[in-house]
Amino acid sequence: MSISDKDLRRLLENLDNHEARLRRLETQEIGVSVSGGLVCLETQIVDGSETEITFSAINQGFTHLWLLIHAGAVSPSIGAAMQLTFNGDSGSNYHSYSMEHIRDAVPTDAHTGIGSSTGTASAIRLGHTAGNVSLDNNNFCACEVNILNYRLAQSSATKRAVVWKGWDYSPNTVEEGDLSFIALRHGGGQWINTANAITSLTVSAGGGFAEFDDDSMFTLMGLCSI
Repeated sequence: MSISDKDLRRLLENLDNHEARLRRLETQEIGVSVSGGLVCLETQIVDGSETEITFSAINQGFTHLWLLIHAGAVSPSIGAAMQLTFNGDSGSNYHSYSMEHIRDAVPTDAHTGIGSSTGTASAIRLGHTAGNVSLDNNNFCACEVNILNYRLAQSSATKRAVVWKGWDYSPNTVEEGDLSFIALRHGGGQWINTANAITSLTVSAGGGFAEFDDDSMFTLMGLCSI
């Protein structure tokens, strides 16, 4: 019994369809985006207080990472700059620079640039946590961090770059409506390491002298599955 060309083509199409369904099921089981877009890898929520948050064993199936932070500070009352490190590396192996547009208690607007005077730093400086004083204990900052080419997709050595932006409000006067100690901040940095994929990252609350408040939330997303 012979098979016509039309029947053979139909059979091959059915096999292709079944193979595609199997691939979709396999990628769904390991948490990889079927469409190659954006996937939530993990969310951590502070219970009580923490000095730092670490994402370990980061899925290596994506091209970039996107970190979302919604955090308040236990102390000091006006918040503190968060700091980002990779793979437990706390040496002087980072570049960091940021701009801050701040309204203080007067209120007076000011614009400040912050960078390392020695050219290298022990972490990448991020936005500030929102401060909480006795008059208002519900302030949280918003900060998003883009971490590009975290798994060293290219064959050549690459110093991975990071760019971020954030907003925080730490009312320090009786009238919250004064909008004192409010800030827009943005910046970036670089991990000098060119040999290792980023498999873990840590965000500290002010380098260890401050703490993240209860219910502070950290979400790590994977972009562009491979």
